[in-house]
Amino acid sequence: MSLFNTIIIAIALVAFGSATDAIDSADVGLNANLILAETVITSSVCNKGFVVCRNGDEVIDGAITERSCYEACERSCCVDGKGLDACDNFSGSVCKDGSCSAPNGGNACKDASIERVINSCIGVEACMNAGSNGGSVGYVVDSCQGDMACESAGSDGGEIGIIRNSCLHGNENCHSAGTYGAIIGMINDSCKFGDRNCLGLAEEGSIG
Repeated sequence: MSLFNTIIIAIALVAFGSATDAIDSADVGLNANLILAETVITSSVCNKGFVVCRNGDEVIDGAITERSCYEACERSCCVDGKGLDACDNFSGSVCKDGSCSAPNGGNACKDASIERVINSCIGVEACMNAGSNGGSVGYVVDSCQGDMACESAGSDGGEIGIIRNSCLHGNENCHSAGTYGAIIGMINDSCKFGDRNCLGLAEEGSIG
């Protein structure tokens, strides 16, 4: 079970007073901030609609179509500024709000696997490889804006539940966060406004 799904289950059971049991049974080993996580999940609305992707192709009702995610976005996401595909081999749901785009050119979401991307992954290689190679990234909301801002986050077996209002406006902010089997419950309001902030964060460890 992925860290993101565990957080979802724990939140769902809060209403029944069983959040602690849910966390224990999932053997997460993290003290997740469930209230904040619930706020992020319930408030993360994409008013312009999502494009669902699998390995760079559009998916509708579980079936792969003949269009790429880039084509399905109709220049509202997955654009690299040069009219090329910024979501090559991307899997997940990207909001048609300019997410997964690189205005100056680049592979914003190339090879990434992210549950939902909302107002995020904007810049050269901003989320490239995030959640790839057996890794896991849940929600990315209002985050990963800037060249290589969250590159490789949650890749190579690492897990990140939620990235919110983080990894902004600086080269390599959160670069390699949660890679190599590391587990990060949430990156919240962090790794902002400076080059290489949080570089290598939790590469082989855990952050609750």
